[in-house]
Amino acid sequence: MSEFFHTSTSNDRKREIEALLNNFAQQLGAWRFCFYFLSSSHNDYVLMYSLSVFENLINKMWLGVPSEEKMEIRSSLPKLLLSQHKALPGFICNKLCKVIVDMGRQDWPMFYHNFFTNILQLIQTPSTTSLGLIMLKTASEELACPREDLSVARKEELRKLLLEQVPTVLGLLTGVLESIWDKHSVTAATPPPSPTASDAEDLLSNLVHTPALAKQLSQPPPSLEAESERICALALECLSHLQAFGQSFLQPDIHLFKQNLGYLETLNSKHKLYHKKLFRAMMLPQFVSVLLQVLIHKSHDLLQEEIGIAVYNMASVDFSTFFSAFLPEFLAGCQGLDSGQKNVLARNFKMERDLPSFTQSVHRLVNDLRYYRLCNDSLPPGTVKL
Repeated sequence: MSEFFHTSTSNDRKREIEALLNNFAQQLGAWRFCFYFLSSSHNDYVLMYSLSVFENLINKMWLGVPSEEKMEIRSSLPKLLLSQHKALPGFICNKLCKVIVDMGRQDWPMFYHNFFTNILQLIQTPSTTSLGLIMLKTASEELACPREDLSVARKEELRKLLLEQVPTVLGLLTGVLESIWDKHSVTAATPPPSPTASDAEDLLSNLVHTPALAKQLSQPPPSLEAESERICALALECLSHLQAFGQSFLQPDIHLFKQNLGYLETLNSKHKLYHKKLFRAMMLPQFVSVLLQVLIHKSHDLLQEEIGIAVYNMASVDFSTFFSAFLPEFLAGCQGLDSGQKNVLARNFKMERDLPSFTQSVHRLVNDLRYYRLCNDSLPPGTVKL
């Protein structure tokens, strides 16, 4: 490998070496040598080549690999990652994570049932939290939008499997962020972020050092040391990938919608998800907005009661903010209404805080909004609305 990348090596010799390496990679037993190289070598070229052999094996030759060898690989590579991740260069560690996710992409859950459970356990263990977040980020990238080499049915299965995990992941990520926030919160003002911050640090600064978020959390933004900042940045990147979960509530599959809504409600009842500070600040308004849009568009009428209860549970975390801030902002963004109609809808929404009255107001709002839109759409162009 060193000869191949050496500047003095001729192109003809490089082609010879490349042919030898490609022939080696096509042999089914080659992975055992590559596993030895991964365990023993400190040469970055050798490590990267060895991982490329595994990548080729999993993505192009996996069907022909004996079941016993697949089991051995599924067991060996995660153990190697766990034991070596602190010593490996970052790009090698990321590549190894990608190779393990490729196995999950092929075999989860039928033959690799603990694939996602292992990721969650890594995140929950303080010494491997950042590693688990890298795995989670890679998994969300690879499974949410699978490449074209998978069948349509398998792509859909992977999306549904990933969506099933989202509520648990959501609770876990907000817990990670909150624990760091609580650990590092200070009373002194935090200096501005470094002008040499990376893109991930910029994301962290934009979200954690936002004045509105700091005000909502009633604390000044915390000052983080390098590892905590890295964990926060990774967790926030993972949260950004979970937008697919919110989009699942707009899909026509009523079973998937009901399942995910149930997961959210269960997480809230068991772990007070809606009450977590970061969830309230960053995600709660989006979920309430999506659920109201589902009611307005009548896409899942059979679940009106469940949706109304979920909206109540989310709003009840902070009724004052819901009535004074969220509702006016939601109505302001509604298309197909004039300002007078929006004002009427806002006035008619009673500020009741018990479940029956609140859900009644929600359904009245939805019905009136649909009626206004229907009336407005039926008017000839240029008609002045009264």
